[in-house]
Amino acid sequence: MCIRDRCHTQPISASQQFQVFKVPLLPDDETGHREAGRHLGRHLGPQIRRFVRHDACMHWIREYAATHDGSTYVAALQAHTRSNYPLAWAELQGIAEGSRTDLELIWLINAQQELVAMAELHEEERGEREGCSDVLLAAPEGGLIGHNEDGSHALRDHPGAVVSLQFGTNPRFTGFCYPGGLPGWGPTWNTRGIGYTINFLYLKPDKRGLPVGVISSVLSRTFAECEDLDQLLDAAMSPDAVYGQNLNAGSSQDPKVLLTAECATGGQCSVVRLTAPTEGVNAVYHTNVYRRLEIDELGYEMLSSEARECRFKEALGAGLPCGLVQLEAWLRGMLGDTMDHDWPVYRGGQEHQGLDTAATLITVITVSYTHLRAHETPEHLVCRLLLEKKKKNYTQNNQTIIPSKSITYYSSISTYTIQ
Repeated sequence: MCIRDRCHTQPISASQQFQVFKVPLLPDDETGHREAGRHLGRHLGPQIRRFVRHDACMHWIREYAATHDGSTYVAALQAHTRSNYPLAWAELQGIAEGSRTDLELIWLINAQQELVAMAELHEEERGEREGCSDVLLAAPEGGLIGHNEDGSHALRDHPGAVVSLQFGTNPRFTGFCYPGGLPGWGPTWNTRGIGYTINFLYLKPDKRGLPVGVISSVLSRTFAECEDLDQLLDAAMSPDAVYGQNLNAGSSQDPKVLLTAECATGGQCSVVRLTAPTEGVNAVYHTNVYRRLEIDELGYEMLSSEARECRFKEALGAGLPCGLVQLEAWLRGMLGDTMDHDWPVYRGGQEHQGLDTAATLITVITVSYTHLRAHETPEHLVCRLLLEKKKKNYTQNNQTIIPSKSITYYSSISTYTIQ
């Protein structure tokens, strides 16, 4: 098995391409992990400082963290991480040192999902920040996981980096890394053939607030070095998890099986295993709402998630092409969809959402390889789609289209078999 170490991707409105930032092999101890953090901090330092200055969410997270309740909760979460996840804590320390940023700010970047929920419990709602979309396709030739990585407007032109790390004899992992965030807290794949993506889910704290435990970024960091899907799923179902997220994953060890798992506090988890049929394609999509677990979510309407789900349902109902190459082209087009002007799948310039699509990443999984492809900028994406559309029209008679009645797909609302 081989993994491609280069992603053809561009940040929004920028012309340069991402190239993998490869950190040298380091020992699997606190010294090695701290040094890895320094490498990431130096590489992303300007982006980290810019994000801290300009992200609206960071401003009111800092306000909450400065209150008595906020500072008490932040201190408890930090103490839990230091005691139970010392290597992740060492990486956070290194990121702070390498970027010349206060460790407290680096921590707030990584705990933002949990602190947003706590701040909204104590104060007024601050608006929608639903982020990321996933579509999984299981075909006889292998699996595909398509993911839109949606990030803050403050990340325009500077959305992060694709980084590659290895510690000791653990598998080397490569993935998308936000400025100041821990590696693994975004689309990632490793040399054991594991590839995964994550969606934020927004459960509502009860009157006592959220529990003290492992925050999402630290928990996701443990995913990056998993040896197989079972280990990955066990990690995602941690009873220690503070908050919720949806995990989407596949493995070249069994490329005909993909999984998507809604997770919440206390080890709650609902898993759909997507198995490739003998003919046709099985599919599932997920946005930022719980559709299988019965969870009380934050109070605002999930307008973006609902609109994206509607588009995914329509597109899957129209039928899918045959073959991994054709499915990847379809998937790239679906994740680049802007038909709904107010709540598009591919985001850019909708100021009321607070988010832009920072990267569109497609993980292709077969028996022989797992790699990730990423495509960027609305302008480049539209150009590519137009070219593909012309080619498709020209070769329509020679291209096999699977009729919709052959597709079984699982939406994030319920399970469908199209007859």
